[in-house]
Amino acid sequence: MSVKQVDTRDCSLYVLKWFYDRNYISPININELKLNAKYTEKGISIPDFETICNSYNFDIEIYNCEKTLLPELDRNELPVGTLISMNDNTHMVVIKKISSKYIYVYDPVIGNTKYRHKDFLEKFSGLLIKFTHKRDDFKSKKTISKNNWLLFDKFSLFYLISLISETLILFSLPYFNKIILEKIIPNKLNIHLLYLGIIFVFIILLNFSLKNLSQKILQKLLAQRRESQILNFIAHLKFNNYKVIDKLTPLEIKNRVSVFDNLIEFQIIFLPEILSGILTILLALILLWNINIYLMIIILTYSILNLILSFFTKSIYEKNLPKLLQQNIQCDNAFNNYINHIMHIHNYFLEEKLQNELSREYQNLNDAVLRFKIKNTTLNTLQSSLDIIAPLCILILGSYQIWGNKLNTINLIFFITGASLFTKPIKNIVPLTNLYSEYTKSFAMLKIFNINDSAIKETELLKDKIQEIALLSVSYSYTESKLNNALNIRRLKLSDKHKLKGKNGSGKTTLCALLNGSKQADSGEILINGEKINLFLDKKYKQKVIYIGKDNNLNISVLDYLCIYNIKQFNELIDHFGLQECISHLNINLTRNISISSLSSGQKQFISLLSLFLLSYDVVLLDEAFENLDNFVFMQLKNKLQKILNNSIVIEISHNNKYIFDQSKEIDVQEINS
Repeated sequence: MSVKQVDTRDCSLYVLKWFYDRNYISPININELKLNAKYTEKGISIPDFETICNSYNFDIEIYNCEKTLLPELDRNELPVGTLISMNDNTHMVVIKKISSKYIYVYDPVIGNTKYRHKDFLEKFSGLLIKFTHKRDDFKSKKTISKNNWLLFDKFSLFYLISLISETLILFSLPYFNKIILEKIIPNKLNIHLLYLGIIFVFIILLNFSLKNLSQKILQKLLAQRRESQILNFIAHLKFNNYKVIDKLTPLEIKNRVSVFDNLIEFQIIFLPEILSGILTILLALILLWNINIYLMIIILTYSILNLILSFFTKSIYEKNLPKLLQQNIQCDNAFNNYINHIMHIHNYFLEEKLQNELSREYQNLNDAVLRFKIKNTTLNTLQSSLDIIAPLCILILGSYQIWGNKLNTINLIFFITGASLFTKPIKNIVPLTNLYSEYTKSFAMLKIFNINDSAIKETELLKDKIQEIALLSVSYSYTESKLNNALNIRRLKLSDKHKLKGKNGSGKTTLCALLNGSKQADSGEILINGEKINLFLDKKYKQKVIYIGKDNNLNISVLDYLCIYNIKQFNELIDHFGLQECISHLNINLTRNISISSLSSGQKQFISLLSLFLLSYDVVLLDEAFENLDNFVFMQLKNKLQKILNNSIVIEISHNNKYIFDQSKEIDVQEINS
């Protein structure tokens, strides 16, 4: 199965996976590569990507190639990685083969595809990436163990019973017809026909009620299990997956969580559908096989052709959908560029260029959609024609069999009535393969997570005020590899006021995350007042610590962000600390329930700092918390916070020398981070 790229930052990992799977018998899971990747805002840097490649036994070499020379590239150089432009971003793909007309490519987004030379060279960056496999006894690392989603529980049993009851009703219908035609009509058994009609209506109503009830119960069960699984996952997401969260964007986590629906649906209905389908085919063979072998051959032929057309339709859909999605993204990008440009004072020539580009992208998308619909329409027409031709063939051949005394009219009607019992499970094969395909894709998306709800338990060990924090041989890495530690502190004591110094990337914010309990140290001990405590798990500790940074992008109201439930008491608190002048200076209207996301960067920082006036904290971590505030507001807050935080452990980071406590002890993180 071809795995498609989910996160836009992961194209290089999919290319590495492509080369890895080409050289090793056992394919590697993309989630394993993600766990060993180090992400920046723009994705994975080339040096970090080279480190990952080396850890999986590949060397990479990057070299320039002129666009005009690419079509003449020596076939011995292929396959080779390259960078192309896609939606104004750099995207890595694999050039697999070059012919006189086409360049054949593996694209992580759309899979295997091909471009005409001219089209590909327009995207080509002029860089090629050669992957060289170092041949030794390298073995793939173990991935997260697979959870057993292929279960058969009481919910599946209920669903199976409803399917079997429906099958038995369909099985009985031909016999009802036969009794009516063979016994009741020739003998004019009016009262028997009435009774049989009543029984027949009762069975139909029973079937409808049972099917309707089973679907309602099934949807209720799906909703209950979905709610249980997702809420349980969210409740344990941070503790069971603290390393994984660093690798994913919020959108990707949301997309991965959404596939719980597919897994739950698969868990309940897949095995019952398989067992019911097998039973239905067996009953159909018992019903039809001895009637007429020639009619049976027509049904088998119809079923096989229908199955082939269904798989062919599925193949076209899977092949074209990624391309259509990609073209739709390009069209959206062109549309956004054009609208954003004309909404402001704009340049005429650039406007014309953007409009032409939008027209071209829309035309390309429209042509691609049209070709896709024409193919689908052709296949759907063939299937519809097949549904008409098959019964007609049965009637025509059945007539000849009747004339040859090899079949009677009643058995022909019996066969036609029971034929759907055989074709129904055959037609259900493709939907079941789709269900299994979605299950495997969904499981691969969730496999990166640990969803064990008992893996980690929170504690409440800390009882006293925090007087001292000591770090002993503490290390932390953003990847699974311990060779690439972001932080490695042999000994550090914090007990009063401190300034953290160091270059960007030296580990200052990572240290704050460990001290705040937002991240779990990979190794070492952290002592609070001389007692070993896991800061990541201890609720009492985290209630006594606050971290305030420069970023605050939550889309919630100011009052919700500050956990304020009584606006009157909040206003009294503002007056008590004399903060109204700062609020007026920053033009913040706290009488309205405004959203954090609508504020300026300076206003957001001020709102975050208000938390320090609401509760008392033993440890305060200020990570560039004043960088976006002007000097007036900063000095006002500085004077007030010096009094409030006098008895707290305060750790400050600032690139503009905006410190609450100027005489704090300086700690150079680069020096202690060995």
